[in-house]
Amino acid sequence: MSTISVIDHGGYASKKPQLEQCSLPGNTDIVITLDSSGHQVQFQHQQFQLDYAANEFQSLLSSQHPLLTAIGKTRGRLLDACGGLGKDSFIMAHSGFEVTTCEVSLIIYTLLEQAVAHYSTHNSLKWETVHSSAHDIMNSQAYDIVYLDPMFQEKRSAKPKQNMQLLQVAADKSPFHEWQSAWLCAKKRLVIKQYANSAPVPELPAPSYQVKGKRNIRFDVYIKA
Repeated sequence: MSTISVIDHGGYASKKPQLEQCSLPGNTDIVITLDSSGHQVQFQHQQFQLDYAANEFQSLLSSQHPLLTAIGKTRGRLLDACGGLGKDSFIMAHSGFEVTTCEVSLIIYTLLEQAVAHYSTHNSLKWETVHSSAHDIMNSQAYDIVYLDPMFQEKRSAKPKQNMQLLQVAADKSPFHEWQSAWLCAKKRLVIKQYANSAPVPELPAPSYQVKGKRNIRFDVYIKA
């Protein structure tokens, strides 16, 4: 049976019982430390902390990422509806977009929210986080651009990095079906991250064009008239 233990170093009394009531698959055990200097998760005998100042993220800013080609040059309000640990949101926020990152898993959101708040104290980014399902946020308001990356929900044969392992354990495993909601929510552009050999989403019109990403990734771009 899975267990979630939470250590509160002060100021997070309301989050502790909520997190400890979360469910995890199998016999996964994690320890979450809530601290003002950075929330941490002990997962599979290793300590993980989400820190956007780390080289893992800062190195993403050294060149033009294919994602930025896909979302275009016109700045506006952008929804990252399957936010995960915020890697793509980080890139888009640094490019000048007003980014809202949505994440439904409370465990993942706890790391995401604190990391964005901590990073934003030293960087003037327009970046907010929302603990919500993609369905609820996309059906409550509209955005200039909607970006979707539901890919981390899929199982892969190769063992991923530790942060992706945490995503695969704690993320919502429900298949993503909110394509029409995403289409209606996007006022100007919908961008969907896909594996390069995947077919476009059949519930949507044909993509306006596609952008080749790194490795085996592509971005399907849908321009709204």
